[in-house]
Amino acid sequence: MSMSLRTRLFGLWLMSLFGSLVVAVLIIGLFRQTAAAHRERDRAVAARACQAITAHYDFYTANMDAEPEAATFRAGLRVVLQVALRRQRGIVAAIEPSDPSATPGVAAMYGTIPATLSAVVADQINDAIAADRLIVTTKGGFLNRTTIATCPLGGPLGTPVANIAAVTVLQADLLRSAFTRFAFGGLAVLLATMLASAGFLARLVLGFSRRLAGVETALASDHPGLLNLTGEAELDRLITALNATTTRLDAARARIAQSERLAALGRMAAGLAHEIRNPLGAIRLRAETGLAHHQPARLRCHAITAASCHRSRCADHCRDRRTCRHQHDRRPNRHHLAARPHPDAQRA
Repeated sequence: MSMSLRTRLFGLWLMSLFGSLVVAVLIIGLFRQTAAAHRERDRAVAARACQAITAHYDFYTANMDAEPEAATFRAGLRVVLQVALRRQRGIVAAIEPSDPSATPGVAAMYGTIPATLSAVVADQINDAIAADRLIVTTKGGFLNRTTIATCPLGGPLGTPVANIAAVTVLQADLLRSAFTRFAFGGLAVLLATMLASAGFLARLVLGFSRRLAGVETALASDHPGLLNLTGEAELDRLITALNATTTRLDAARARIAQSERLAALGRMAAGLAHEIRNPLGAIRLRAETGLAHHQPARLRCHAITAASCHRSRCADHCRDRRTCRHQHDRRPNRHHLAARPHPDAQRA
């Protein structure tokens, strides 16, 4: 079953659409894998930062036998946070007690933890102290998420200040990452390419269909003549070939018409010749009858003269019509009879 050009172009566009969808699915899958890898990396970074704070805190409190003054201890905690996080970027950290009202003035901050996370951080500090282990959680959505790592800083009897923990907060916005811009840029390019290809193919199909309809209308007329070029290279080649064929057909029709006219003229000439031969036979019969012996000499001469005149007129196409009429109107005399030999004498 043959397919039209429109169907083939639409099939080509569907194939390109399918290919673009496959590429888009691959880009989205790669983006999700990258986002998952970033999530695990953020969890590892927050955990390492929390462990670094724990190590520096243990070093800071190693030689303390009693609870120091609040101001001095808080200043030391700030130094611990600054030294532990000096190579980390994008991390907000704090050292806070599980019950701020029981140990006021102990908390130290490195950066600012968002107020929306205060309740979450407090709950996670209590959970980490209760479990006496590192706890890492992730909050938020797929593109904008927050990783919180909490680790206890010693037990109730082993530290100058009991029931405190270190908290590290790492906020990640994948929309601002380079790979996200690359992925969304690739999807935007694919979408723009598909829309542009759809518009181009639609314009091509509509323009070609309109020009083809014009050619069909011109061919459907009674006298199409030579077709005008459309501006489409492929269609113009066909129109040029069709115009050349039309020119040859017109020349062949002219030759056929000329041949038919010549044939009709030949048939007419044959009919005229037939019509001329019939009277000539009658004229000959009349002449032979006029030469019979039992006819008077005057009548025989008149019959012979009339037959000769009519025969000459038919044979020469009335070339000497006046002369023949003059000879036909004249009466034969004895000089004519004497000058023309008798048929019996010729036969003798």
